Amino acid sequence: IDVVAVNMIRRSSGRTPPFVLIGLIFIVLILAYNYWTLSSQNSDLQEDIERLQTEIKINAVKQEQSEKKNAALQDQVHDMDELSSKLRKQVLEEEDSLKKSDNFNKKKDYEITKLKSEMGNLEERLPTVPDNIDEYYIYINSKKLEIESFRRHITLIILKTCEKSTPISYNQANLKFEQASLRSCNTDVKELKLVNDRLADKLIEANQQVEQEYLPNIELQKKQLAANEAQIISLRNEINSKNSQLVDRTSDIKELETNLQKEQSLSGTLQASLDSINQKLTQTFTDLTECHDNVAQLHDTAKLHEAKLAKAQDELAALRREQIAAAAAQLPQAAMNMIPNVQYKDVNNAIEKRDVPLEKENDVEIKKNVNAYDPVDTAQRNDQLAQPNIPG
Repeated sequence: IDVVAVNMIRRSSGRTPPFVLIGLIFIVLILAYNYWTLSSQNSDLQEDIERLQTEIKINAVKQEQSEKKNAALQDQVHDMDELSSKLRKQVLEEEDSLKKSDNFNKKKDYEITKLKSEMGNLEERLPTVPDNIDEYYIYINSKKLEIESFRRHITLIILKTCEKSTPISYNQANLKFEQASLRSCNTDVKELKLVNDRLADKLIEANQQVEQEYLPNIELQKKQLAANEAQIISLRNEINSKNSQLVDRTSDIKELETNLQKEQSLSGTLQASLDSINQKLTQTFTDLTECHDNVAQLHDTAKLHEAKLAKAQDELAALRREQIAAAAAQLPQAAMNMIPNVQYKDVNNAIEKRDVPLEKENDVEIKKNVNAYDPVDTAQRNDQLAQPNIPG
C-alpha cells in the first residue's frame, strides 16, 4: 500500500491533463488567427482610408478650381449681359433717332413737294401773263373804239345842234370836244401804262420772290436731305455693326453658358463621387468599429477562457492537494522520511502555506525526484519498508 501511495504521489506530481493543453493551444491558435485577420483587415481599411482621403483632397481641389471657374464664368456672363444691355439701349436710341430723322425727312420732303408744286403753279402762270396783257390791250382798244363811236355820235348830235346856231360856236365846240377826247385818251393810255407797269412789277417781284425764297430753301432742303440720307446710312451701318457685335456677344454668352453647364455637371459628378467616398468612409468606419468590437469580444472571450483556465488550475491544484493530503495521511512517518528531499511536516507546511503555483512546485519536485531516482536505493528502501518499524 505504501509503495502504491508513493507511486501515486509520483504520478500525480503537477502534470496537467493533455485535453486542457490541447484546448488552450487551440484557443490560442484561434485567437492568433483572429488577431492576424483583424490586423490585416485593419491595415487594409487604413490603406483604403488614406486612399479615400487623398481622393477627397484631390476632389476638393478640383471642386475649388471648378467653383473658381464657375465664378469667373458667371462674372463674364454678367459682364456680357451688361454689355449686351448697353448695346441694345444704343441700338434702341439709334433706332429712335433714325425714326426721328425719317419723320423729319418726310416733313422736308412734303415741304419740298409743296414748294415744287407752288413753283410749278407760278411757272405755269408766267406764260399766261403776256396773254393777259394782250387781253387787256384788246379790251382797252375795244373800249377806245366804243368811246370813239360814242364821241362821234355825240359830235354828230352836237353838229346837228350847232348847224342851227352860228358856225363860230360850232368850231369852238368841236375843238373842246376834241380836246376832251384827247385828254380822256391820254388818261386811258396812262392808266394802261400804269396797269402794265404794275403787272410787270408783280411779275418781276414774283420771279425775285421765287429766286430769293423758294430756290435757296429748295437747295437747303436738298442739302439737308443729302446730309440726312448720309446720316441715315451711317446710322444703319452702325446698327448693323452693333447687331453683328450683339450676335457675337450672344454667341459668346451661349458658349460661356455651355461651359458653365459643363462645369456644373463636372461639379455634380465630383459631388457624387465625394458622396460615394463619404459613404465608403462611413462603411469603413462601421467596419472598423465592428472589427474593434470583435477584437474586444475576442479579448473578453480570452479573458473568460483565462479565468476558466485559472479556475480549472485552482480546482486541479486543490484536487492535487487533497490527493497529496490523503496519501500523506496514509503513509507512515518513516516512509515519508525515506523519500529524498521530502518530509511529512514540510509537505504539510507546503500545502498549508503555498505562495508558488502548484504546477511549478510539482514540476520542480518531479525533476528532483527523477534526478535523485536510483533503482538500487529504491530496492533497499523497499526492503527496509518491508521490515518492521522499530523506533530508536
